[in-house]
Amino acid sequence: MTSTPMTKLAPAGQPQPLITPIGWAWIAVCLAFFGWMHWNFLFQTYLWSKDPDWSHVLIIPGISIYYIYLNKTRLQAAPKQLCWWALPLIFIGLYSYVFWIFPGRNDMFRGYSMVLTIFATALFLFGPAAMRVLWFPIAYLVLAVKVSDAIWSRIAERLQDIAAAGATVMLQLFSEFMDFTVDNAGNTITMGFWRDGLWVEEGMNVAEACAGLRMLMAFIALGVAMAFLFDRAWWQRLIMIGLAVPIAVLVNIGRVTALGLIYTVDKEYAQGDFHLFVGMLMLIPAAGLFLLVGWVLEKVIIRDPEAESKAHEKLVEQAAAQAALSKEEPKKVAPGLVAKGLVLGAALALVTGIVYAMLFNGFSARPVPGLEWMPKALSLIGVAVGLVILVGLALFARKSAPGRRGLATWCFAAAMICGLFGVAATGKQSILSWQKIVLHKEAVELRHNLNDLPLDKGPYSFIEDQILPPEIIDELGTEHYLSRWYRNTSIDEGQPGSLVRLHIAYYTGINDTVPHVPDRCFIAAGVKHKGLSDQTIAIDPEVATPRDGLPGYQATALLPLPGEPEYAPGTVVTLPEREINTVRFTYGPPDNVKEDQHVIYFFAANGKYLASPNAVRAQGFDIRDAHSYYCKIEIQVLGENDPDAVTRHTTDLLNVFLPDIMACLPDWDDVKAGRWPIQPGEPSAP
Repeated sequence: MTSTPMTKLAPAGQPQPLITPIGWAWIAVCLAFFGWMHWNFLFQTYLWSKDPDWSHVLIIPGISIYYIYLNKTRLQAAPKQLCWWALPLIFIGLYSYVFWIFPGRNDMFRGYSMVLTIFATALFLFGPAAMRVLWFPIAYLVLAVKVSDAIWSRIAERLQDIAAAGATVMLQLFSEFMDFTVDNAGNTITMGFWRDGLWVEEGMNVAEACAGLRMLMAFIALGVAMAFLFDRAWWQRLIMIGLAVPIAVLVNIGRVTALGLIYTVDKEYAQGDFHLFVGMLMLIPAAGLFLLVGWVLEKVIIRDPEAESKAHEKLVEQAAAQAALSKEEPKKVAPGLVAKGLVLGAALALVTGIVYAMLFNGFSARPVPGLEWMPKALSLIGVAVGLVILVGLALFARKSAPGRRGLATWCFAAAMICGLFGVAATGKQSILSWQKIVLHKEAVELRHNLNDLPLDKGPYSFIEDQILPPEIIDELGTEHYLSRWYRNTSIDEGQPGSLVRLHIAYYTGINDTVPHVPDRCFIAAGVKHKGLSDQTIAIDPEVATPRDGLPGYQATALLPLPGEPEYAPGTVVTLPEREINTVRFTYGPPDNVKEDQHVIYFFAANGKYLASPNAVRAQGFDIRDAHSYYCKIEIQVLGENDPDAVTRHTTDLLNVFLPDIMACLPDWDDVKAGRWPIQPGEPSAP
């Protein structure tokens, strides 16, 4: 299709609509099909926005839209034309999105695949010239994708180290003028000062939120936005983006320093709501620093206002010229052309989906459901045939388009996108329903509060429950925890092994989280990592007996079944295994003066015992499970440095308390059968 030469330009100062009513209608339809395809991830993003660490994600699309609004003249001036080589990128984005649902099972890469699909679709519909404007607002959406916890936790550790070390230096400078002392071990800052006439030394833990993890992505998003929302040279933008993380670290060092000074007055003010309030105040100096950097960068170069004015006038003229061309194009589009675009888009999506399934069937160790009958060689032949058909369909679609630009061409292309997204979304939803795949796990409540564990049982006598401060609970990530000290009365008081700490933390409804473990938390407290080793704990055969005709073992707990008003000794609970794979973490003081100590931990996750956080993420949750939970069980034997003795003491404790721990956790057979959680009005599970 050839465009009619421009005969008249719109007045240079006259505003022109960026999108016509027809354009808005097609955009709405395309967004509807796109939303249908990616609904699960969009809903997951909404859930992430409720997490304080990621509360900024809903603002990101608004900033992208605002950037487009600011640059609408540039976008109007850019020639719009179809870019057919972007079509394969759309398919890569769509089917990589499906891959990261299963078998990839990674929400972060699923989000990046969605952004790639948006980028490729915009490139296909508007062409390379328009993408000089649109690339940034689309790429900026990457900051709305939650980074996987496996990566994020590593960043947290480094930020905590930097914040603690930097704040210690700052506090030491203040201590030269004020009457207190400062030292730090790991991420714990120990401060000595006078309080009510007494010299006290107290430790202040630099938690993740304190270290700036909570604000890091918000700072990066703010820095990138301020770099691009203003007219700057490319090197100025790179500098501002590069300074986003250092500014975040610097501001949070100031935050921890301020909390340390407040700690010497009243430690209650350095915790809880006031602690969060101080963090919010730090946004003010952060924004000020970004503005200062921008102001300095502006003063580094000398601008030519006259040249900038001429460039703007030229841009307005180009926009007016593009608007005039659009006005001269036919305003009506044949319904048959739209229908043809829908059919071609649907056909392309259908053939691509079949090729994807056969490709996966040809290389996967497990056949694709429904293609078990097909030999791998035949699958690969089918892939080759499918690719030939795809190329033929794409060439036919290109030939069917009225041209590379114009209203009719754009409507044809938009119809193709709608057909493509519609079939892809239908196929995805059909497969999810057919295979009973659940993307959003439901929370499953405990059968008993963890604090209901028996206070005294066997040789173990209750000493105290350790109540964690709010910021540590925030770092732990759950309010369902128990940190209890027991005294083993079978060992003389004061002897190694006489004091044992049982720590339990319960998480539910999440499937991409790295649990907090001693080899992370203890290091933050300043101890020295001495190593990790695998350890098998064998529960006494008299405690765990085989279940009749069923997998796993059974044991007797003191805690009753849910709904029973009083203790009913003799409650039978299920243990997945009798021999439990665990991890033994060995640690010691930084100065190596004292002997090594040991902590043993493992996880109960969806009816399994698993040894490590990675095992929980990889093996703990079946993609077809509607619910999810995991529970960290950690045992610390105080004063015992012999690894074999620690294993022995841990085994003794678990022989006594593991049945009651499992009585607190959901019975996975009941969960899968729908007997737990109990719905209102239903009787308790038998």
